[in-house]
Amino acid sequence: MKKGIAASKGYAIGKVFLQEHEEIVITDTKVSDVEAEKAVLQKALEQAKVQLTAIRDKALAEIGEHEAQVFEAHLTLLDDPEFTGGMLLEIESNSINAMRAVEGVTNTFVMIFDSMEDEYMKERAADIK
Repeated sequence: MKKGIAASKGYAIGKVFLQEHEEIVITDTKVSDVEAEKAVLQKALEQAKVQLTAIRDKALAEIGEHEAQVFEAHLTLLDDPEFTGGMLLEIESNSINAMRAVEGVTNTFVMIFDSMEDEYMKERAADIK
């Protein structure tokens, strides 16, 4: 039996998509060229937006608007200046690599949402993870 994180409350019947995750190892290597590392992050964010847009559009066409909204939320997060700006600031301030900056800011956002009293907002922590 497989276990996972529910996208919403209740039950659903449908095809299962099982995403196998490759373990990502993030090093603590300091970067010598901060501007180049910021460019790496910007390129990765743009690629993520392109991929999420394609996934959202496919979901919209195949399963409906409501189901595609989760991808719209992810796109909104990638355009959030607090989220992406925090990553750039981490690279600039601490000379850390882009992956470490993404991890750090993401974890901060998850903790913020997890600590909220509103259940809907708490559930957004899972969206960010």
